[in-house]
Amino acid sequence: DDDALEAIWKKQYSLEEFTAADQFKSYGDLEKRLNSVLNTSRPPVAAEVATEEEEIVTAPPEPVTASASTDDDALSYFQRLAEE
Repeated sequence: DDDALEAIWKKQYSLEEFTAADQFKSYGDLEKRLNSVLNTSRPPVAAEVATEEEEIVTAPPEPVTASASTDDDALSYFQRLAEE
């Protein structure tokens, strides 16, 4: 069984040609290509400092009281529905 595993192990080949440093582009080259594709010709700008937004103070809404006639109308409506 060890001989079979060793035979398989010896069939492996090196992947150095695919992972070598010369197979990859530098960050600068990739950034230039990205900028040309995205059509951004302006140079990189430092990030802007976030400005504080002004707090908007709003008055709390005034409570609204329901009138007695509205309650009576709703109650009579549901009573009629129950009778049907």
